[in-house]
Amino acid sequence: MFAFPAARVRAGIDCSVRFALPALCALWLPVAAHADAQAETVLKKMQTLYQTAKSYKGTVKSVQSGKTQDGKPYTLTTTQQIRYKLPNMFWVHVSYSGGTGAAASANGTSQTVACDGKMVYQYRSNLNQYVKQPARLTPPKLGPAAINLDLTTAKMLPPSNVAGHAVYIIQVDQPMPASVPADKVAQVKPLLKVNVAIDKSNYYLLRVARPTGEGETDFTDQAVNGSLPDSSFAFVPPAGAKPFTPPVQGAPGAPGAPGTPPHK
Repeated sequence: MFAFPAARVRAGIDCSVRFALPALCALWLPVAAHADAQAETVLKKMQTLYQTAKSYKGTVKSVQSGKTQDGKPYTLTTTQQIRYKLPNMFWVHVSYSGGTGAAASANGTSQTVACDGKMVYQYRSNLNQYVKQPARLTPPKLGPAAINLDLTTAKMLPPSNVAGHAVYIIQVDQPMPASVPADKVAQVKPLLKVNVAIDKSNYYLLRVARPTGEGETDFTDQAVNGSLPDSSFAFVPPAGAKPFTPPVQGAPGAPGAPGTPPHK
């Protein structure tokens, strides 16, 4: 699960934007005439870089803090190792660490989703089980290609430096989630604002952070259109891992849905 840095939950609304695996999607909204012209140009170049990439690999690390919907505080670090290659190969390993409070139970757990072009495998370490299903012809969008931003709100801020790289800093909003009630829109809108850092030399996305300082996501070890052998997308079951066999439909006491790992 990939998320922008989670905003503090207010009024029972979780304003973190999450990218579920493997069903990810990207949405780049049209740019209105009033958008910051330079910010528009930089974001469009970043968009083109990732949306047209034939292959990609990188690491995405998010440090989140906030409160759950029932008011319990937490911090959590999520690290994703991502690689994909057209037409439909991808490999994502997600691990969790540094969890405190309500997120402490996530420490040391991980998930892997891999597609070798023919089959998709999903593995959960806490169950030591995996499921597999036929691959889709169209793979999900992953990493920076999956980011959802409203370009009409883009505004250029003073430049900065991230990990030794000169970067553009652009403040931009995430689109309002359709699930937010109409009477909560004004309250949620400020929580959707993020600052993105884009490398001036190659237009790689390097960081997404909340202006409030409640968390940030760093993108490192990136390579766009590099050579990735097919073998790097193979799924190798960890020691002792067993395939999950869905229960027969309608069987008495059958847990979960077919193809879905059972919950504890």
